[in-house]
Amino acid sequence: MNYLNNAFKKDTNYYIALTLATSVRKIPEWTLDQAAAACNVSKATLNRFCKELGYQNYSRLAFGGFLLHLLILLHKMPNGAVTAGVPACVGTKRVPAGR
Repeated sequence: MNYLNNAFKKDTNYYIALTLATSVRKIPEWTLDQAAAACNVSKATLNRFCKELGYQNYSRLAFGGFLLHLLILLHKMPNGAVTAGVPACVGTKRVPAGR
């Protein structure tokens, strides 16, 4: 979201962030190939963008990191503090007992 809110120029990262933000529900289903195609960039460019956000690669972002990242940014108060509105289970995968 920082790229969307603070971009002085609309560079490649801006358009990647815009595409991912407007397609946030599709991200967990998209492969790297599909996400790169949706963003009109190469797989390497998309992975570099993910690294700039602090993720190891697109797979880590898609696993739930982007959703958590987006929720935290959306729940920030004007002074920069995160509100208590983000559930602790966001970004975690529940596995049934015995598996």
